[in-house]
Amino acid sequence: MSEERHVVTTAANEAEAELICSRLAEAGIQGVAQRAIGGPEWGASGSRYIYVAAGDLERAKALLDVS
Repeated sequence: MSEERHVVTTAANEAEAELICSRLAEAGIQGVAQRAIGGPEWGASGSRYIYVAAGDLERAKALLDVS
């Protein structure tokens, strides 16, 4: 059974989401980006939600300096 995931932050686009997920990975936190709006026609544009495991949420918020 996988652990529940929560949104830690939102990225403006795919490139920013990849950067955030890389930063999380460097700290040993698995981040998963998921499109927030639209479908494939939006391409790399459009916002993304960044999810982390519930147990990593507070540490991820501190790392990314979000509240």
